[in-house]
Amino acid sequence: MFTNNYQALLERMCTGDNATTAMYKNITGQAARDGYNPANITKNSPKIHLGTGTTPPKKTDYVLETPLDDTLVDTTFAYQRTQDFTNENSYSQLFVSVTNKSSEQLTANECALYISGSLGEYMIAREVFDKPKVFEPGETKSFVWKIFY
Repeated sequence: MFTNNYQALLERMCTGDNATTAMYKNITGQAARDGYNPANITKNSPKIHLGTGTTPPKKTDYVLETPLDDTLVDTTFAYQRTQDFTNENSYSQLFVSVTNKSSEQLTANECALYISGSLGEYMIAREVFDKPKVFEPGETKSFVWKIFY
């Protein structure tokens, strides 16, 4: 589910106003007007964070319910964008690989897409998995986060 931060980003994109209209809430809960450039939303600054929370996502979410310690996982990305407005098939997608670097099993129930601004990180989307994702020590799992335009 897209969050209010995503709505603020869209407002910023539509108005072209760098910092005076878009109000974001960062991961600490602090509200700020940030001059984030939306041109590279899924190319240059995305981050994926995992958590163990199970509460359904809400538009007002700004942080994962129960984040996993980022030092326990290694996350890598690949990016692809297609623009096919004729067939209404335009999207950006992130190919995400997550590796469990710890010596213990990790379970993820939730996932969030963040962007980085000058004043911090902003969660723009959060999902709760239908089934928990279990990562054995050293195991890598991959998934795709696709955003249609």
